[in-house]
Amino acid sequence: MKDNEPILIFGCGGHAKVVWDILNIRGYKNFIFVDKDPTTESQFLGHSRLGLNDALQISKRGIVAIGDNYTRKIIVTNTIKICPDFIFISAIHPTATIGLHTTIESGTVVMANTAINCFCKIGSHTIINTGSTVDHECNIDDFSSLAPGCTLGGSVHIEQLSAVGLGANIIHNVTVGENSVVGAGSTVINDINSNQLAFGTPCVEVRTRRIGEKYL
Repeated sequence: MKDNEPILIFGCGGHAKVVWDILNIRGYKNFIFVDKDPTTESQFLGHSRLGLNDALQISKRGIVAIGDNYTRKIIVTNTIKICPDFIFISAIHPTATIGLHTTIESGTVVMANTAINCFCKIGSHTIINTGSTVDHECNIDDFSSLAPGCTLGGSVHIEQLSAVGLGANIIHNVTVGENSVVGAGSTVINDINSNQLAFGTPCVEVRTRRIGEKYL
């Protein structure tokens, strides 16, 4: 990998703009945006906008900047199939506070004014959105996300592909099962099963979710 090799940013929406901003602050300046339909515009934010195959001819490192968890997983999986040696980078805002013995895996976005306390495990391709707080010894699994302003108590487990909505609060020692969605403003005091839409104060399971069902 060359130092001047462009960063591929997958996506051309609002989340991609935030990821681009974080990477700019971190000192990256050379980007290519990857779009499934690059013919609509030739550029995005002043940078080239290409399809995946064309972009991979130029660079083999980047980040998937798509807010939907399942879509992000599909893009990562497809990219690795085409290019097994692709390098996924993370985007961590300099105002984020990261505790000791916390690990953050590749492809993850940690936005401004977040706090992740000690002994947490943050999986790959996750999103910790603006102003969210994650207390000690939490596990946030691959392809999951916290929306802006979420608060997690200690030892919370968010399983893969799950999303916690704007301003939701989860008390300590609670597990949110995989592919579930916690609605905005909810207060979670009990475990949430897998494949559930849940919301309210206290948060309750409302219905079953399908794999890949949209929530944004």
